[in-house]
Amino acid sequence: MDTEFNPCPLQPNWSSATATNQTIYKRVVCTGGPVQEIQVNATFEYDTTCNGYNAWVSPWTYHVLANGQQQDMVFGNFSQYYSYLNGNMYEAHFGQITSGPCAGDTYFSVNAYVADDQLGCSGQGLNSVSIPYNNARIYGKTCNQICSIDSRYHSYFIFSPPLTN
Repeated sequence: MDTEFNPCPLQPNWSSATATNQTIYKRVVCTGGPVQEIQVNATFEYDTTCNGYNAWVSPWTYHVLANGQQQDMVFGNFSQYYSYLNGNMYEAHFGQITSGPCAGDTYFSVNAYVADDQLGCSGQGLNSVSIPYNNARIYGKTCNQICSIDSRYHSYFIFSPPLTN
């Protein structure tokens, strides 16, 4: 279940970005409509940092369970905004769904990522962050739904090599 990731960075702000492989695994459950679950499981290389912010717009695909069937929920332009503080991350992203079970609707989500090692990027570096918080909405005529992190599974980012200040 890999997803395509083609970032188009807009005004990154950090003093020391490092190219790192990032693996993300996230499961979100939804209520009130046809989408029961949203999932991403992907690995990509991207410049990231311990402190700063970044924003980009790119195509994106989530894998979803809708009406009991696995489907893709595709975004032509998916806006993503990240802020970083000693490895902890906050993300907001949104976009119009262009194909899949909720085509024509709008998706909006905020996520908090907490460093698994509370020293963050200090010391030996940041290997991973957990995703304890997600609040997402699908707005529109087809899939007006509320979604949140599925606490039955560990959602995370892994960084290789680890991020350091």
